[in-house]
Formats: sequence, structure tokens, C-alpha cells
Amino acid sequence: MVITPPIANTTGIAHVRHNQYLEQWYFWKLPNLTLAMPTLTKSRTMALMPEYSDSPRIFRFQKSVMGKSCKVVVCGMASVGKTAILEQLLYGNHIVGSETNETLEDIYVGSIETDRGVREQVRFYDTRGLREGVELPKHYYSFADGFVLVYSVDSRESFKRVEALKKEIDRSRDKKEVTIVILGNKCEQQEGRRVDHDAVQHWAKSEKVKLWEVSVIERKTLIEPFVYLASKMTQPQSKSTFPLSRKKGSGSIDS
Repeated sequence: MVITPPIANTTGIAHVRHNQYLEQWYFWKLPNLTLAMPTLTKSRTMALMPEYSDSPRIFRFQKSVMGKSCKVVVCGMASVGKTAILEQLLYGNHIVGSETNETLEDIYVGSIETDRGVREQVRFYDTRGLREGVELPKHYYSFADGFVLVYSVDSRESFKRVEALKKEIDRSRDKKEVTIVILGNKCEQQEGRRVDHDAVQHWAKSEKVKLWEVSVIERKTLIEPFVYLASKMTQPQSKSTFPLSRKKGSGSIDS
């Protein structure tokens, strides 16, 4: 399975800090990275732009050209590794222990090859870390096609927050409308583990959701959950079939 950006012939990911005023993007197409800069900038709109000596080619896209994409909300307690997971999954260059600014809302756009061999565009909403007095804004529950709920295996409190988020999603949405994936991050920290592996797997089974324990250090542990997520969200709807009635003689129908 391959995760690539939405622009052909690249292997990076377009990443832009987003706000409601974003209407148009410029894309810098480089050998291993595609970067985006919105043409309308407001207070928090900025792009991730590493230094390159070569002059980039510039591509201009209207927002409508981007095509339909699935919307996935990534949420959980603060400091469980939500941003690190996305950056390692899509960039593959996250440095564990590096300093990061507190997330308010970032958007990552990527193309994921599903288990059907079809590439689907996915828009990830990296949300602010939840803590005492900070809840997930209600509008996220209404528009998402999928949710990635993240906890840390060394924090029992972070798993309890995931349980609460799952209940709120169930109250807000029909279970058939959304796909939910649970990620237990930092699984390499076995000595500091506070969340029992078997217990959470039993919980996930009872809730009918998929749960993976992952590590940002091991990027390969991140691939399967997101391929599953993209595949599930874009799964073709099965057509309803009705058995044909068979007559049992004149005027009677076998039901």
C-alpha cells in the first residue's frame, strides 16, 4: 500500500494551516514534496516550507479542482502524538522528541491507495489537544466521514478521553455514516504502560471499532490503520436486492 500526495509524480504531502477564508492554493512541486500556500492569508494561515536550493515549479489550482475528498477528524488529549502520527505517516521525517507548537487546527491532504487498489484523497483535520475545560468543538462531529481517536498507552486518562469521544460520536452520528479508528500511540514504551493491551482490544471489539497500537518511531505501524480507514470510508455501497415473488398457482403469491 502506498501513501502519496494528490499531485501526480510526487511522494510528499501538501500541508497547509487552514482557515475558513482559504479559496485558492499555489503548489510547489518538488521531487519528493508538494507544498501549498493559500492566496488569501488571514491571521493563522501559513504553509510548511523547508529550504531548497532549486527553484520550484509553481502550479495554480482552484479549490474546486482538488476534487472530492474524505474528511477525517484526528482528535484526542493533548500530547498523545496526533500531529506526530500525521507527519510521520505523510512526511516520514518526524523527529521524536522535537519541539512542536500547540495545534489549533492544521489540515493535511494526502492520497491513500485503498485495499481495492484505488487512490482516494483524504483531508485530515488535526485538532487541538483536549484537556480539562477544552472539548472538541461540536461542528467536527457533523461533517466528518471518519474519526481517528488517539490515546497514549502510558496514560490511562487519555484512553478515558477516547471512550468519551466515542460515546459523543455515537450520540451525534449514525454508526453507518462514519468510520472510527482508534490508535494507541507510544506502544514502544512498555515499561511506562498504563493501558492494558488486552483490555482495550476487548473494549474495541464490544464497540465494533478497529484499534491498533502504533509507534511514531516505527512508521510501518501507521500504514495499515490509515489504509483500512480510507478503504472503509470509500467502500462502495451494496445494492439492495429484493427476492422475486413466485406464484403458487392462480391468485396466490409465495412470500
